[in-house]
Amino acid sequence: TLGTSIGSDIFKHEVSTTTGSYMTFQATDTYLTASSSWPTGAANTQALNFRFTTPSASTDFVSKSITITVQAATP
Repeated sequence: TLGTSIGSDIFKHEVSTTTGSYMTFQATDTYLTASSSWPTGAANTQALNFRFTTPSASTDFVSKSITITVQAATP
């Protein structure tokens, strides 16, 4: 289960475009706007950091996998 904080059988998934400031996904299969602006200049790059925190306790010991889709669009 995906949640806003870890717990028994609850994972937490976050994304950040800067060091130390993370936004939490509220539900599965949803979009989260990580940045509404894009850097300008020679590099024109945007860093994305993902943090996936495992449950504090588990009753399900079957391996899991996740798929993260990143979408970039022009305004």
